[in-house]
Amino acid sequence: ARQGFHRAFVALLPHAVDVKLALHRRFRDVRNTPEGAQLPAVLRTQLDAGDAASHRTLVVVVGEGRSATSVFTDAVFNTLPSFTFTYEPCRFTDGLLHGRKCARFVAEILTCRLPASVFRHFVNDWAAFSKGRFVSDVHALHGGGSTPFPNDWAKASALPANLDVEALHLAWLARCAATHAVVKTIRIARWAELQPLVDAVPTVRILHFVRDPLHVAASRARIPEFFVRGGEWSANGTTDSIVDNVCSAMADKLRPLPFSAVPFLRVRYEHFRANPVATASTVYRWLNFSSEVPAVVRALLGGCAATLRADDPPAPC
Repeated sequence: ARQGFHRAFVALLPHAVDVKLALHRRFRDVRNTPEGAQLPAVLRTQLDAGDAASHRTLVVVVGEGRSATSVFTDAVFNTLPSFTFTYEPCRFTDGLLHGRKCARFVAEILTCRLPASVFRHFVNDWAAFSKGRFVSDVHALHGGGSTPFPNDWAKASALPANLDVEALHLAWLARCAATHAVVKTIRIARWAELQPLVDAVPTVRILHFVRDPLHVAASRARIPEFFVRGGEWSANGTTDSIVDNVCSAMADKLRPLPFSAVPFLRVRYEHFRANPVATASTVYRWLNFSSEVPAVVRALLGGCAATLRADDPPAPC
């Protein structure tokens, strides 16, 4: 019976945003009128939810490996409970999604449409999935309170065996439909690859976090994993191959975004490192939020100058 309920509930939840938006459109003109006050309480609750869903802000942050995109998104977005932040969803444990495949998957996340089978596959890269504050929030709501975040959750590379994936899936779907959403990915090489995302989510906003390609290449050259022959970042395991990979991936994205109707913002690593609070304020203003940077974000940004490296010695590009 429990499995049957879960299947039925999950079949409906991916459409929760659509239902909320439909209710919002149907009743928005009467919501704050005497006629609206006569609506049943349960419907008024759904209208409130529909109003919130209609104002969901959906953002994709595109960057490169070793451009400090993770530091930026964690401080500016993941700190705030009003956002559901997803870290590198295209980095599956048994394979990677690149380009248009990655864009389609990101669209499913932003629109809260992951079925249970895909969600289980998605969260199995626990090291990536658990970077979002959703996991720690679930722990707190599940009775964690002041109990420290479990070590087997924080350090696991795969989904902890003691977690109920079905319950986690339901919680994620409900949280997704009720919050703004931000996805960070480094697996888009050309702007045209975002076409499936733009088609599926016309209201999406694109933020390009960019670091000087010379310094991205130099940073990668310090780390052994980027020298894996035939891997994601190097064709033949040489420094030249790493440089070629960086330059080919960044050349197109340094051009203007080809989707004129999509709100676009480019944030430079160097500016963020020098002025993290001012950069966060600019981002919030671009999202049509208050430009005031919350105290919790300011506190985290205070350590960014120490976290972010000064420019690495450049590599020829």
